[in-house]
Amino acid sequence: MCEGCRFGSHKQHNHDFVAHVAANERSRMKDIGQRTRALFSALQGRIDALNASSKTCTNSAHGVKQEIKRQFDRIRAALLEREEKLTADVDELLEVSCLSTLF
Repeated sequence: MCEGCRFGSHKQHNHDFVAHVAANERSRMKDIGQRTRALFSALQGRIDALNASSKTCTNSAHGVKQEIKRQFDRIRAALLEREEKLTADVDELLEVSCLSTLF
């Protein structure tokens, strides 16, 4: 109530009782709490979906890295094999060349 009404008689202007305001606020806060819980639940679902997507992405990236390593290992092995063949060919040419100069 207004200060003037508190010490005297009510002057017929608009007013609310504390109990009525408190009940309205309790109801409003209860509604806000329910909406907050619903939003929290939806947000938690989205967080869980993001975590699952992140895990899938991480697993895929790991698989790609493994495949890259396998391919480079194959290339490395092929290059080493080719190096050995070329070195052997050079050695063979050297032997033939040296033998032909002897005769």
